[in-house]
Amino acid sequence: MAAKDKRRKGAVGPHPAAASSARTVGPLVHGWLVLLHPLLLGQLEKLATAAEKEPALVPGPNRKLLGHLRDLMFDKIPQAPDAPAFRHGGALRGGRREWFRAKTGNGRYRLFYRFDSRARIIVFAWVNDDEHLRTIGARSDAYAQFGRMLDAGNPPTSWDELLAVARAEQAKDPKRHATLVRPMSSSRSKPT
Repeated sequence: MAAKDKRRKGAVGPHPAAASSARTVGPLVHGWLVLLHPLLLGQLEKLATAAEKEPALVPGPNRKLLGHLRDLMFDKIPQAPDAPAFRHGGALRGGRREWFRAKTGNGRYRLFYRFDSRARIIVFAWVNDDEHLRTIGARSDAYAQFGRMLDAGNPPTSWDELLAVARAEQAKDPKRHATLVRPMSSSRSKPT
C-alpha cells in the first residue's frame, strides 16, 4: 500500500503507462517522456531554417537560440520540470499555474510547457519569436501572446487534450520530430 501511495505522489520511478508509451511515442529524457506540440514544432522549424542560412563556422543568433532551446528541452527541464526557476509567477493572466516556462536568449524568449509528474510526461507547447519578445506590459509580450493563444484554445488548456494533440502530431510525422530534436553539427558546445 505504501508504494501505491508514493506512486500517486510521483515519488516512485516512471509510471508504467509512460514507460510503455515512451518506446513508441517520443524520446525519454532523464526518465521523462518528451512531446512537442505542433505550435512549438512550427516555431522550431522556422528557427532551424533561419539557422541553416547562418555560417556554420561562426554560430549566429538563430543557431545559438536553437541550441539553448534544445538544451532546455532535452536536458535542463527534464532534470526538474517543477523547479522554482521555471514557474511564471503570475505573468500569465488568469492564474494558469499549471503552465511553466523557461527563459533563454538574455531573458527575451520564453519556452512554455506543462508536465504530469505521475505519468512523467512533459509537453512543450510554444516558444515566442522575434515579434513577441518579453516586454512587460506590451501587447506583443510573450506572456500576453501565449495567454491569447490559450484563450483561443490552441494550445488546449486541458492536459488530456494537450497530450492527445502532441501524441497525434508525433505519431503522424516522427521524422519531423527526429529532425528537430537532433543537435546541429556546428553547435556541439554547450550553450552558455
